[in-house]
Parts: sequence; C-alpha cells; structure tokens
Amino acid sequence: MTKFIQCIFILYFVSCINSVKIMSAIDWEPTGCECAPVVQYQADNNNNNTNQSNSNNYTSQSDSNFTNQSSNRIMGGFEVLPNKLPYQVLIKSYVNNGINLGICGGTIINKLYILTAGHCFFNKTGDHVELFDVDKTFVLVGKHSYHEVPDSQFVKVSEFIKYTGDIEHIDMGLIKLKEPLQFSSTIMPACLPTKRNELFTGEMGLVSGMGFGNKNGELKGAKLKILDNKNCTSKTKDVSVICTIAPGNAVCFGDSGSPLTVNESGQHVGVGVVTAGHCHTQMQSYFTRVSTYMDWLRPLIKDGDCPKE
Repeated sequence: MTKFIQCIFILYFVSCINSVKIMSAIDWEPTGCECAPVVQYQADNNNNNTNQSNSNNYTSQSDSNFTNQSSNRIMGGFEVLPNKLPYQVLIKSYVNNGINLGICGGTIINKLYILTAGHCFFNKTGDHVELFDVDKTFVLVGKHSYHEVPDSQFVKVSEFIKYTGDIEHIDMGLIKLKEPLQFSSTIMPACLPTKRNELFTGEMGLVSGMGFGNKNGELKGAKLKILDNKNCTSKTKDVSVICTIAPGNAVCFGDSGSPLTVNESGQHVGVGVVTAGHCHTQMQSYFTRVSTYMDWLRPLIKDGDCPKE
C-alpha cells in the first residue's frame, strides 16, 4: 500500500512538472487566425532571390543598390512582390479641406484590429488628443500600391486605441475596424509574439512600408539586423525598444506604424512597430517592441480573434 501511495505521488508530481512546462512554453495565446506564411517576397532587383520559407531568419542583405535619399519611405531595400506580405496595410485620413493623407503603415493582427504607432493618431503631450477624425480615416488592405485605389477598397475605422499602461513614452496604438476582415491569400494577419523573453537579438528582421512620397507607391521592404539593446543609440535603451541597423537600409517618414517581422517556423511574426528613423542608411532605426505590451494588447483584441477549430 505504501509503494502504491508513493507511485501515485510520483505520478502526480511528474504531471505537475509537465503542466508547468506546458504553461511556461507560451505567455500569450495565439489569435487562432492563420498567419501569413513566409514565401518568396523580394522582387528580382539584384538577383538576390532565395526561397526563405525554410529559414528561421530572413536572409541577410548587407549591401544595397537601391538607396534613394529623396524618398519619404524605406531607404534602400527592395520592392516587395505583389501580395506577398498580406498583413501590411496603409492608413489614410481626410483633413478638413478634403485632401487625403497617407498617414502611416500598420499590421493586420486579427479580423478586427490593426497594430500601428500611437503617434500616428494622438499627440505626444500625454492627453491623448486625437489628431484625425475616426469617421474620415480608412485602412487600405490587400493591395500592393496606394495609387489609383478607389475609396470603396478602403476599410472603415471604428476606434483609435492608444496604450494607457504604466510605461511612459510608449508609441503603441491600435485601430479597430468597423467590420471584420475577410481573410484571403492577399489579406492575412501576422502572428503576434507568444513568448515574453524572446528578443531575437542578432536575427534579421523584415521591415515593410508604402510610405507616401514615392510616385509609384509600391510596397518596399528592407532587411535589418536586430541589435542588442546595450548597443542601441536610442534615448530609451531598455527592452521596450528594438534597435536595428543594416548598411544601405533604413526607415523614413511615412513608414511609421509599419511592421518589423521575423520568420518563426515559416510564419511572419510581428515583433516591432516603426516608431522612429533618421532616413539615413548608416544610422539605426527604432521600433516599439510588441512583446513588451502584449499584457495590455492581448485582452483588448480578443473580440477579433478567429474561432478555434
């Protein structure tokens, strides 16, 4: 009988240990939506095309022949093949005189929410005053260029949501859409981080954006190395910021709010949101680290999650 009780105790103890391991494997549940797969996304600009879906890191691109210092969008980099980054969106708003502005980029994260930068819609004084009218703001989804797109293909916005937690100077925001997105091969979300302590230091990330200063208006991308925060030139050096660098590549005006993703098991995972860049290809670009704010973000977006099968 004593041995039987001992066996029961051992089995119970092992079961508890395994449960703890399972629980600690992820910190946040996925949205349940199928995430955008990593496929061949780079246009053949410099014969550097490789199928990257089998790599845990994006292929490094150390030199670039596409620097354009006059463009208000990603510096250097490459043109992205049409519809290969289906999570990327462009956000625009109409001002009082009827002029429409391409304000910022953003990331589809589930059926109802777009992840973007807080400064795109709120002032920086801390009183959360909205800079644009929600009813005059729209999101372009499933397109490769913002030119010659009828307004009927822009999705209406329901609400601007800015981070209101206890960490100061955070450039994080959400847009809630009026109607759920209908996912397809050209409209898909990026995955969100599920692990709190995964920093991706030393890996290559992919930044993308349409900007609004280029006459062609096509989506561009660039590969940037994620730095250790101790090497960050940002005023904020803690893990709430991702600093990146790659000679010949940088983010610029019009890219704010756009995603920085990494390749995890063949899926795009949104790890950063463009917050600042110098438009200079020899300087660092800065991103708000998504995982730092997942405790705030994840409960807010649950009504846009996909049903679990």
